[in-house]
Amino acid sequence: MKNNPFFESFISKITTHANIAHLGYIYFTLAIVTALTVTSKSWRLARNAITWAHELGHSVAAILAGGGVHSIRLNHDTSGVTSTALPRRKRKKTPSPLLEAFVSFWGYPAPGVIGFLLAIAIWSGYSTSALFGLLLLVFFTFLFIRNFWGLLIVLLLGGAIVTCTLFLPTRLDTYPIAFLSSFFLWGSLRSTTESVSRRRKKLLDPNNLGNDVYGVASRTALPEEGIEFLWFGTWGLCAFGTGWLVLNPGILPFHL
Repeated sequence: MKNNPFFESFISKITTHANIAHLGYIYFTLAIVTALTVTSKSWRLARNAITWAHELGHSVAAILAGGGVHSIRLNHDTSGVTSTALPRRKRKKTPSPLLEAFVSFWGYPAPGVIGFLLAIAIWSGYSTSALFGLLLLVFFTFLFIRNFWGLLIVLLLGGAIVTCTLFLPTRLDTYPIAFLSSFFLWGSLRSTTESVSRRRKKLLDPNNLGNDVYGVASRTALPEEGIEFLWFGTWGLCAFGTGWLVLNPGILPFHL
């Protein structure tokens, strides 16, 4: 085996200082993300960031639908509420049910989409830009926060990003973005799974359209299971895309 050229080439590649550091960071990041998303106590704290991304998803969807955002509330129990205003139809003077369903749908997939976009930023060489982009998103939500706990969460997120931007050397910007990419991806999966579990255990009120799954189902012909399937499908595409980028570095045409 030791005289095998392929084996020797493989060992040579993975034993360089850069690759050891890279592999070590991957394992370290996965260990922390796993701890944050698996253990109940740390997850309850970390879930506040997932709720922020969730409500951001509703807000961006409302803007894409031609509407606006009135307020965002992030609660101590890690729930959240986003109040939006959508264009009204001329005859019925009410928003289109499809637009309302669109806004309701994009809460749970949002953290996974953010994780995937951060992965694209890493592998295209724009980690520093990604930090500034996240800071802009935090500032956007700051403008609409209407409760103390939400304000605290947003200030903590913004403070962490500013700290990374000001004090980390540019060559290390990749590390916090890689961590956040992993965290948002796994956090998205867990929060979606929890929502499905609560619905199946009948812990959610079907008449409360504030619950995303019922908010979408009541305005479309889709069953709750179909909506959840689309949520998991969206997450799967984001996870697959991230994994593909990790296994094929430099594959993006605009890679720096």
